[in-house]
Amino acid sequence: ETILKTENVLYDMDWVISTNMKAQESMERLESELAAVKTAGVKDSIRMSYNDIGYLYSKRGLLADAVKSFVKAKDYCTQSRHMCELSVNCIRAYIDNDNLRNALSYASKIDTISDVDSSTRNVQLATNGLNQLIDGQFEFACQNFFSIDEIKDNFILAPEDVATYATLC
Repeated sequence: ETILKTENVLYDMDWVISTNMKAQESMERLESELAAVKTAGVKDSIRMSYNDIGYLYSKRGLLADAVKSFVKAKDYCTQSRHMCELSVNCIRAYIDNDNLRNALSYASKIDTISDVDSSTRNVQLATNGLNQLIDGQFEFACQNFFSIDEIKDNFILAPEDVATYATLC
C-alpha cells in the first residue's frame, strides 16, 4: 500500500487508484446504458441516462462536464417537472463551481416553466438571493431569502446560511 505523508495529511495512492477505476467503470456502464436507450428511442430513459452521467460527473468534481450532460437531457424533457429538474441540476453544478452568474440564467429559465413545484421555486429564490447579495441589492436578496418556505435535504444552501443571509440583509 502506497501512502504518502505530507504535513500531517495522509495520501493513500491505492485508494485513489481504486476509486478512479470504480468511477471509470461506472462511467463506462452509464455510457453503455445511454447508447442502449438511444437505440430504443425512449425519451424518458435517455433523459435519465444523461442525468445519471451528470450526477457522476458532479460527484467527481467535473462540474463543467456535469452541466454539459444535464443540458443534453434538455432535448428529452417531455414534462415541466423535467425542465425543473434540468434547471436545478445546472444551478447546483454552477454554484458548486462558484459560477453564480450562469446559475442565475437557469434560475430565470424557471420563470418560463409552467407548473413549478415549491422545491424548485425555493432553489430559484436562493439563487436569486445569492446573486443579489453579491450585487449589493440587499433588500431584494432579503426578500428572496425570506420567501423560501421550506428547505429540504440536499438544498443548495444550508438552512443556517439562508437564515444568516436573510438576517444580515
